[in-house]
Parts: sequence; C-alpha cells; structure tokens
Amino acid sequence: NPPSFIFTESSILEIFPTLSTTGITDSFFKGLLQIHAGKVGFCCEYTFSFSHATLQEFFAAFHLQGLPEKEQLEFWKLHLMNPTFSIVLRFFAGLTGLSSRELVKQLTKPQVGVFKKFLSLFTTALPSKCDLSNPQLLFLFHALYESQNRQLTRDIVKHLNDSIKFHIFLSPFDQLVVSDCLSQCNHLQRLKLNSTLAQIHHDAIKSANPNVVFVFPDEFSFDHLSVKEAQTFSDSKVP
Repeated sequence: NPPSFIFTESSILEIFPTLSTTGITDSFFKGLLQIHAGKVGFCCEYTFSFSHATLQEFFAAFHLQGLPEKEQLEFWKLHLMNPTFSIVLRFFAGLTGLSSRELVKQLTKPQVGVFKKFLSLFTTALPSKCDLSNPQLLFLFHALYESQNRQLTRDIVKHLNDSIKFHIFLSPFDQLVVSDCLSQCNHLQRLKLNSTLAQIHHDAIKSANPNVVFVFPDEFSFDHLSVKEAQTFSDSKVP
C-alpha cells in the first residue's frame, strides 16, 4: 500500500481509542503532528500530518525494526527500489546496523560464507550500472553506509563488477556514500561517472583499488595520473 501522509480524525482515534475528539490538540502530539481544520458539508473535519516527512520516515523505520524478522525482510523486498521509502530504509539500516542476530539468520547462509540471501534481495548479480531506471546500487550503498557495518559492506562489495557506471546525478552526500563503499573493495578497475564535476573521493577509492581508472563523459580518464593531477583536472572543469 502507498504511504499515508495525511491522517483523518477516525484513523487517529483508532490508534488512541480512549482519546475523545475534544482531546485532540496540538499540545497532545507535542508538535509531532499538525492539525488542519477543514469542512465537509456543514461539518468541521480535522486532518493530521507530521510537521516534516523525515519525522514520519524515522518513526516508520523505528516501527519496522520492531516487527518480526519475516516482515522486515518482506519490507526490503517490496520497497528496496521505491524512492518513497528510501529514507525509511536508510533509517532502518542505521537503527539496526543490518546486524540483528535474527535478521542475519534469515539473510545469510553460514555454510557458504557470504551473504547470499542478502544479495538475493538485490537480484542474483549486483548491477554494474546505476541510472534512473535502476538506482539499485545507490540504494544499496546508502543502506550499507548508514548501517556502518563494515564487515557486511566488505562481504557485499566484493561481489561488485570490476567496472561500474553511474549515469545518475550524485549529490555531494551520494558521492561520500559511494566513495565510502567502494573504498571497502579492492578489485575495482573502472569507475565511470556522469559528470566531470563529480567530487568522488579519489584518494579513498584508489588507495583500496590501485588499478582503478576514473572515466568521465568525454572519455578522459585518470589512468596513469596521480590523485592530485586527477583532482586538478576535475577542478579545471568547474566554470
């Protein structure tokens, strides 16, 4: 079901059955929910919404972590690629570290030594290209970054293709996340970005992947250039 951002009076009373309609005030929700007065015919009707979507996303993640592990896994399967829930997934990863014993039991097969079931959530093989039609890699990297679970990150990124393309706009925070995750692998050979303005952290990536080549749209590559020279070239592209 799609998420609800506006709540009716009746839905609030279902959650708080002992609360009378006269008791629903701004002070009751401590500023978390805002009350909006409206009219339906001659009757006054109230609706409610969180003061900011981020609050709702955090509480959704907090609720999710308390659900049975089977339901948590179903949530990932259903909403991993849905941008509407991307922040919820980040909060969930940060709250749980993606490392609760019960959840790991369902996501892993100890005898194979890798997170096979976890990988199955992101298809049988991790994609080598990230774009608007398939932002899977970026969503995965954000979840891993927020979890701060280094062992899990290393176990996942070692299954990456040795050549990765990002044909998608990367915000400064996206670039930090991508750089952090790619610095945990050691087999990357080629990283293609959609803009010469991308300030990917070359030092961190190249330190872990000494043979990596950074490629930009004009096919200029950073092969055989030092990190400092590569950064100078990238800076020279800024108007």
